[in-house]
Amino acid sequence: MNTKGSQQITRSVAAALGLVTGYAALADPTPQVVTNQTVTSVSDVDYGGEVVSFTVSQPVVTGCTYTNQYAIRDTNIMKGALALLIVARLAGNSVNFYVTGACDSSGVPLVASVTVN
Repeated sequence: MNTKGSQQITRSVAAALGLVTGYAALADPTPQVVTNQTVTSVSDVDYGGEVVSFTVSQPVVTGCTYTNQYAIRDTNIMKGALALLIVARLAGNSVNFYVTGACDSSGVPLVASVTVN
């Protein structure tokens, strides 16, 4: 078996294990819309620059190290997303968000949009 085939099998097994265990450390990051998530915490921190960070109640396999924590670094949506996430947290509404398929340097999936249901 060639190296590329071996790497693909390794990634497939890692992705399958990620689905079973809730971790996907070796899987490729996947761009996706995540729906109906309950926000459990929201923060605005300085970690290599300003970042809005939030956690949700249900883990989602994204290919990044963390499965229930997300980050927003896009300054064009940061303030609006922070406001929406706080509203969702306080009102108990679920959110939908788009995971870009990229991971933050800390292993958190990056988010490009947020919608409150």
